[in-house]
Amino acid sequence: MNKRVKKCFICCLVLSLFFTSFPQLLVYAENTEQPVQSKVSEEVEYVTFVEDETNELGMSEENVVSVEEIAPYVILADGETLPQIKTDEVSVLSDDVVQLDTEDALYQYLKEQVVARNSQITVSVPIEINNKIGPVSAMTSAQEYTESCTGQEGDALKYGGVGYSVSTRSYTGATRVTYTYYMNYFSTAEQEKQLTSAVTCALASLNLNGKTDVEKVIAIHNYICDHVDYDYDGLSDSTNTVKYTAYGALCNGKAVYNGYAVLFYRMCKDAGLSVRIIPGTANGGAHAWNIVRVGNVYYNVDTTWDGQDTQTFNRYLLKNENDFSADHTRRENCATEEFNDAYPMAEQSYVLPATDSDLPAINHDTPLNIDNTWIFENVTTNNEIISTQAVGKPKLLIYFISVYDCLSQFQGLYKENADLDIIAMPMDTAVKEDVQKFQELYDYKNITFTYEGKDSLIADQLGRYLYLKDCNRVCYPFFVYIDQNNKIQYMSTDDNKYSIQNNLDFYCNFGNNKMVDVKYDPNGGDGNCITKSYPLNQRVILEECKYSRTGYRFKGWSQGLDSRLYKSGEAFMPYDRTVTLYAKWEAVESNNIKIVDQPVDKTVEEGMTTSFTVKAEGEGLSYQWQYKQAGSTTWSDWSGQTKETLKVGYLEKRNGMSFRCIVKDASGYKTISDEAKLTYVNGPKIIQQPENKTVEEGMTTSFTVKAEGEGLSYQWQYKQAGSTTWSDWSGQTKETLKVGYLEKRNGMSFRCIVKDASGYKTISNEALLIYNQKVQTTFSKTSGNVTFKVQYPENITCGMPTTFKLSSEGTTDKVQYALYSLTTEDGTIVYDTSYGSNGKFFSKDSFDFTFYASGTYYIRFAIMDTGVSPYVWFNTGLYGIKLVIDDKGYPTVENVVADLKAQCEKTCTTDYEKAVWFNDWLVENCRYDSSYSYCAPEGALARGSGTCEAYHRAYVMLLNSVGIATDRISGDGHVWTGVQLDGNWYHIDTTWDDAGYEDNSVDLQHLYFGLNDELMNQIHSSVTSSNGISAHSLEDNYFIKTGKIKKWSDQYVSTIREHLNNGENTFDITINDSMIDSYKQIIYYLVAYQLSNTDWSGEKLMVTYSQNMLHCVIY
Repeated sequence: MNKRVKKCFICCLVLSLFFTSFPQLLVYAENTEQPVQSKVSEEVEYVTFVEDETNELGMSEENVVSVEEIAPYVILADGETLPQIKTDEVSVLSDDVVQLDTEDALYQYLKEQVVARNSQITVSVPIEINNKIGPVSAMTSAQEYTESCTGQEGDALKYGGVGYSVSTRSYTGATRVTYTYYMNYFSTAEQEKQLTSAVTCALASLNLNGKTDVEKVIAIHNYICDHVDYDYDGLSDSTNTVKYTAYGALCNGKAVYNGYAVLFYRMCKDAGLSVRIIPGTANGGAHAWNIVRVGNVYYNVDTTWDGQDTQTFNRYLLKNENDFSADHTRRENCATEEFNDAYPMAEQSYVLPATDSDLPAINHDTPLNIDNTWIFENVTTNNEIISTQAVGKPKLLIYFISVYDCLSQFQGLYKENADLDIIAMPMDTAVKEDVQKFQELYDYKNITFTYEGKDSLIADQLGRYLYLKDCNRVCYPFFVYIDQNNKIQYMSTDDNKYSIQNNLDFYCNFGNNKMVDVKYDPNGGDGNCITKSYPLNQRVILEECKYSRTGYRFKGWSQGLDSRLYKSGEAFMPYDRTVTLYAKWEAVESNNIKIVDQPVDKTVEEGMTTSFTVKAEGEGLSYQWQYKQAGSTTWSDWSGQTKETLKVGYLEKRNGMSFRCIVKDASGYKTISDEAKLTYVNGPKIIQQPENKTVEEGMTTSFTVKAEGEGLSYQWQYKQAGSTTWSDWSGQTKETLKVGYLEKRNGMSFRCIVKDASGYKTISNEALLIYNQKVQTTFSKTSGNVTFKVQYPENITCGMPTTFKLSSEGTTDKVQYALYSLTTEDGTIVYDTSYGSNGKFFSKDSFDFTFYASGTYYIRFAIMDTGVSPYVWFNTGLYGIKLVIDDKGYPTVENVVADLKAQCEKTCTTDYEKAVWFNDWLVENCRYDSSYSYCAPEGALARGSGTCEAYHRAYVMLLNSVGIATDRISGDGHVWTGVQLDGNWYHIDTTWDDAGYEDNSVDLQHLYFGLNDELMNQIHSSVTSSNGISAHSLEDNYFIKTGKIKKWSDQYVSTIREHLNNGENTFDITINDSMIDSYKQIIYYLVAYQLSNTDWSGEKLMVTYSQNMLHCVIY
């Protein structure tokens, strides 16, 4: 049954049954706090939608077949029209229905299907399950994080771009309900398969077997930082969304924060580590990072900020919350008491020392020493005039783009650059308010910002300086250093790899402080700190330890209290101007401590807290409890557990865990207690936990718990918002707790204590109740007599259209509006208003747009009134309307390149194998875009549709991610990729390798893999290489390398030998092959090459191909 017939059938069925339209349920694709807005009666076996809110219990006697709709995940591309999905357009029929009878089975099946990236999932569940959870909560639960989930599950799904629409079908008297999910993914099944392979390859290269958890974390962190660069170039690409994916990070080698975070999650999970993704803000902007467990506590890790440029730092590696929260703020859901209990943070940071690669060797350019003859005057944001001439004091001119990620470079400038005048000039705006907004974000006072030239355009000024250095392109921020004698000494390059401050320090030789201070801290040893000064940017030979500590021996120097050790006399590279090294001590065991009361094994009920105690005799005793996972031999300190008695709260994973205590005396000597094992006995098994509910104010809702066991009884409890005390709710002793509306219940939590006939009890998860308020925000801007207003929801929901209501005052009836721009906070264009009709003015008074990623956006609308003369026209401003979207179900996107890189490196070791792997992935997962809309890498990598430009740029990102050099080659209006393999350049055309169909006679998927210049010049005219590369080799051609060319060449070997045996020095062989001429041109060129390189018993034979002939010559 085709889609149109299905639609008609559904419409007829619904109309015939109910003669009414169905209410529409709009929910988030992933948000456990979203309400299931259908109300459910416990006395009927079908779902009912109740429009009359006075029916408090949700009872209805009308039989209703429900159609639920969730806006599918759609990425808008150039010229793409925003899809509007209506209820009657959703098919509720499916050919394959899987019957599932328990919630666990439902969650597991949905998770497996989503991981497998199946496009349609249809299940049938008992109506009781539907009435309790519904299709949205079921899908949400399938994507929830657990410690046992794989790197492809949990946060990888939650932040990996999984969206869907869902239809629900049931009939009067039915005992089952059918859900049909229509899935939309950022990655295909093949992409995920390759991503997994690439992660495996990356981990294999790190040789993690036998390494400690901290060594694994460091290795993974450094691998990501070394192999992934922040995608600055992609910020100017209007359609580049692949920069948000781990695929982009691992396979293209370029990503933004979300890609870094998901890649770190994937690699750590696959390495056996406990890790989460933490969304939030950093320096006020949307950001994401990770927490990872080392020992029994968690540390913050931000691979984006440590590895976003060519250098790898460890400033945000294994940090505690105090050191991290200065510039990182978690979302509220990751800062709750419950979350912190589940993921306890370390009390101290585990900071690593710098490595030799932390500070790159900087090759100092020869000073330009050019007279600064131009006098340009510009207007500052304070309306003063400032010149680009330097008189008696050096100047630094910075040309920047306000929507690029230039802010971090500005904030990286030292405040103490007092002997330098710094002038910042924007290239993308001449509006003072826009520049002032950027200046406010910078928040320092040591830079003068201008917004326009007095007598010349700022862009023209930049052009003069570019002429001096013959730059082919500009990498922003671009800066010019002019010394105190008004001579231009340095300009940044067109591929600048270092920060502005690094260039000042190393290229411009600016500043007087050329030393770094290293402080040696005794860390409990006798004596005071000693500070030594060393030349900047040179390795330091560490001092001998002159400290001592009773009961301890010196192990080495450490930049953090628990980080990597350096031995005395070892070379160490400091990357900050002030570095502290701590003496690391190891306690020596003693027989002077006597343990008189050992901890003993404990067996307790699931859900209960217990304790272990040690008693010892000795002077000045201190305690440190340790734990060991079930089945493990490794003991880890439990941070903060330093008393005689250890209290152990319930966590399922602690079943079978062992505990012991290290007791130290005043001299630092230690002894270790016996180990004690914790065992949980089974109380009732909870098979359905109560879930968080978000409902409209005034609505009644319910919470349900399901358990298995004999003679079960229930007692519901509640906890007030902000409280830690649980209280029994008198009379609430059934499986389902109904909660009527009271304002004070907003933010209240609920849980249930379930007991069995033996008195054993189990405590359910707690569930949060939130009342939702729909608050509107209004933005207004006045120009002359016209006031332009834009109204939109304060809390924007992703996955469904957001309506922006547009209105104006002081205008005629000929007023029109237009969407002027929509960008992310870092300047990425979300919706391209320059294509087709996207940015044209319209007469309607609203604009709908569906967001599919949380984050910060800037949206601009324009107004035009043609009813007056001259026309009225203005817009809301670049930073006028700021949208901060925090939707649990829709994180920001990036992962694809990094994930594919990891998959590739699991199975591929040579550059040739990687190039083939990436070629095959593109061919399998992308189709040519005949609308010519998707030219960016994300078209090929995320949308599965792109032009030759998309194929090429995606292939470049994939290859560059594994260190393979590439070039851009074009001809006949087409573009493909130059690839360097084993020292030789080759042509690879992934677009033409993706023919869109199969030909049994030829492997079309690799037909254009590894060709040389001569052959490509026969195929195309005006072949041009961007970097002037030459490709002469065919050694790594796919057919030559694999030997598959012998399928055709071997059939001519005997004929050639006959000619040679007859003494012929020159002869031709006719080709009788019905192969398509364009294929034959390539295949028989390769046949000629293969035959020319065949051993002819000492004879040297040159074979060429033309006009269906093999021309053979002995030479």
